[in-house]
Amino acid sequence: MTHPIRGTRNERSLVHMHALLELSGRDGDDLTRMIDIIRNAPDSATAMYEVVNFLHVQDSALQEKWNKHVSQVWFELHPNVPANLNLFIMSQDVMLSDALMEVHGLLQELAERPARANELLITGVLHASEEQRIADTLSVFAGDGMNVRRASAIVEELRLVRIVKNEVRVVKSRYNRFQALPLSAQYYMVWHIDMYHLDWKEYAYGMQSHLAVFQQYLPMIWELLEHTSVGQAHSVDEFAWHVVRAFRPLWQQENALGAYEQSALHAMINEWLVDKVFARYGLVDRMDMDIEGSPRAFMWNRAGITLLHSERTIKLPCAIDVLE
Repeated sequence: MTHPIRGTRNERSLVHMHALLELSGRDGDDLTRMIDIIRNAPDSATAMYEVVNFLHVQDSALQEKWNKHVSQVWFELHPNVPANLNLFIMSQDVMLSDALMEVHGLLQELAERPARANELLITGVLHASEEQRIADTLSVFAGDGMNVRRASAIVEELRLVRIVKNEVRVVKSRYNRFQALPLSAQYYMVWHIDMYHLDWKEYAYGMQSHLAVFQQYLPMIWELLEHTSVGQAHSVDEFAWHVVRAFRPLWQQENALGAYEQSALHAMINEWLVDKVFARYGLVDRMDMDIEGSPRAFMWNRAGITLLHSERTIKLPCAIDVLE
């Protein structure tokens, strides 16, 4: 009988997994069941999670060994997924995030109905009237045309759309490759483009000049959150002041922010970082909303801790290169 992954480029994984089964107090009969779990998992992180649960592995060192080899086998069984997308993000944790649903909703809309392009290409790829039409049509955008502009900038940067005869159309070949990726990979690509390729000042009212500087310091924010844990709750105001107190002296020393920008830090953290980034990407669970729908408090969830840990510790690929 041919083994389900015999002939792949890394058959040594089978040998290691046999050995790990013995260390885990299981026998070789479990290997076929494990391969089925790995094959059917939507992403490598889910495969690792489900195998460890299936084997009831408690020892952290043994879990690390399993994670390494399960990940290798998952990519062998899914050769169309780039191996540099070996993220620790589970698809189920991010599939309902506003950011990912916005991108999927926009791409589906444009695939079914190409939209009028913005002739000047100064304030977005879509004509302003089309931005508002889509915002009003798709509930995920909550009637906000600026959210459509931001999502359309992301898909344009990923070259998932292009202008043909003054219409914005989906690039079918790249769109198909994008859809074939695990949802966790799609999510990461959207996140990466938004954080590091877009200019946030184009998508915010009243904070344009300040966000241009603030965005440059995102890695410092990720470092500040190094000791954050799942379930840890924050008052939005307290979190904002924590960030301000931690980084204002450095910003002052480098003379990166003027006095007015420094006074606007609290608003940028509160209104943009927490609401338009953390909440939009599903990194936190909102608690106690104010009358305008913004959170007064939030709690970190597994997606948030996982993604920010990856930003700090892993050399992640540029999202633009993934679809090449």
